[in-house]
Amino acid sequence: MIVPHALRWTVFLASISLVLPLLAPRNATAQAGASLETEATFDEVLEETARMLATLKSYRVDVEGTWESEGQEPAACGSSKHTLIVQQPRKFRIEATASEKAEPDLVCVSDGQKSTTLLAARKIFSQSPVISAQNKVATNTMLAMSLAGSGIDVLLQPDLVNFMHSRATGIKHVGDTKIEDTRCHHFEMMFGEHHVQLWVSAEEHPLLLQIVRRTTVPLGEGKSYSLVATSKLKWTLDKTYPEETFAIAIPEGSRKVGDIYEALTGDEAATRVGQQLPDFELTKLDGTKISLNKQENRKPTVLIFWATWCVPSVSDQSSTSDFVKRSIEQGVDFYAVNVGESLADVRKFVASAKPASTMVLDSQGSAATALRLDALPAAVIVDASGKVTKIIHGEPEQLRKDLAAAVLPFLTTASAPESPTTPAPKQE
Repeated sequence: MIVPHALRWTVFLASISLVLPLLAPRNATAQAGASLETEATFDEVLEETARMLATLKSYRVDVEGTWESEGQEPAACGSSKHTLIVQQPRKFRIEATASEKAEPDLVCVSDGQKSTTLLAARKIFSQSPVISAQNKVATNTMLAMSLAGSGIDVLLQPDLVNFMHSRATGIKHVGDTKIEDTRCHHFEMMFGEHHVQLWVSAEEHPLLLQIVRRTTVPLGEGKSYSLVATSKLKWTLDKTYPEETFAIAIPEGSRKVGDIYEALTGDEAATRVGQQLPDFELTKLDGTKISLNKQENRKPTVLIFWATWCVPSVSDQSSTSDFVKRSIEQGVDFYAVNVGESLADVRKFVASAKPASTMVLDSQGSAATALRLDALPAAVIVDASGKVTKIIHGEPEQLRKDLAAAVLPFLTTASAPESPTTPAPKQE
């Protein structure tokens, strides 16, 4: 997969998409199906893991992540790497890397006094006092998003047992099995719309060794699209790390911001609002090139940036279909701009999903980079004169509401189309 340098950090979010909604609290009725024995076993494993992490002087976790789509041929796929190093009491280093890169995309370190988060590709960083790695993840949106689905996000919860039970439903102890010659407890459960399987070592240390997460999105007409993400965790315990492990060199010319995610989705993107749409070419499904700035009889236009590995943006293709059709009838053009994927992959997806928007490709990411988009899904609103009037990021449900409000001034009739709604997730 070819992804622009400024956007490559988003690839390792594939297991959830660049923007995950908060997961719902545990449903007591759904949980009632689990046996007391299963509950006790799962709780015992969680409690042992929490005690172990609290008593270790240091530990390191290296995560190899892979993801693959289902519901289209050939399947889209990708990989990522995450690293966590913790040295008690308050030193840590966290790295997130797209697999094709030698250097990490996002780094967060704590020297015990302050933490520094660096997004090197954009030369921006943030700093703040630190209490613990858990505290940092809870207060750093960019870091939390980058770790989501890796397993590290679970390990860094300050109250592991309550965290799991506040989000997991239908917990089942599938049985014991082996992961690379290590006997493991195998559990499965639902995390909101995600079907999750966990393998935890049943030997000397209760180490989380593997996570498989499946998310399924209904596409209509009896079809669905699934994304399966697998994280394999390798552990190193009680090793002493040199001081430079918990330091980071800030590149010359880097800009300090209060919050990296807010800077990317707010400050950076906002610099394009009120300006003319940058010049870039997009590729249609027949392989021809188009430039929106060179089109005659231009209409108000919405560009929705998405990718097959970003589950929320795939869901949007289905849930906004009627809304998009009605808006097009009332004088607004819609383009679904796929970022960084091949023409063959997108054609396969379109054959299954049949989106209402005109499908185009930004294979090299030049359009997304020109508009300073660093998270998917994202929507760019352009008026008939070619001026960018709004750029929208956010969790899927909020993005859809904001999109409906942003389109309203451009409609040729007095009332806006009914706002799109989110389809019920498919349970497995």
